Amino acid sequence: MLKLEIILAENDVMKISEGLKEIGVGGLTVIKVRGRGAKTAAEIHTHKGMEVFVPHFADKYRLMVVIPEAKEEKTVDIIRKNSQEGKIFISQMLRAIDIKSGNIIEFTDEEIEKIQKRIAEKHGYKLVDSKLELYCVKK
Repeated sequence: MLKLEIILAENDVMKISEGLKEIGVGGLTVIKVRGRGAKTAAEIHTHKGMEVFVPHFADKYRLMVVIPEAKEEKTVDIIRKNSQEGKIFISQMLRAIDIKSGNIIEFTDEEIEKIQKRIAEKHGYKLVDSKLELYCVKK
């Protein structure tokens, strides 16, 4: 599973949300934040003989969504097609914990990782990273 964090300079949230619904991606979280990009220069004002640093922050939108790795390309395409400016940050999910029940959903398995390492070594390789995809439905 992947977590995408998207920072948008413009309010393109509804277009992105509708596009994600079309490919079966739900559970979108949206937060209005203030920030600045790397290119935005701050101003330095002089006040009573002292220089005062004044950063410029603008309204931005932060979206968060968790998706299966198989939907990464389509999700990124929808975000890029439906937004004007911003960044997409993608990170690997390790586990999720249900707050109400306390159930832990693990996205890794030590036994499988040991098997992958053994297979790589058998063929003369050193395992540096791996990707395992399982597609399941709840019983």
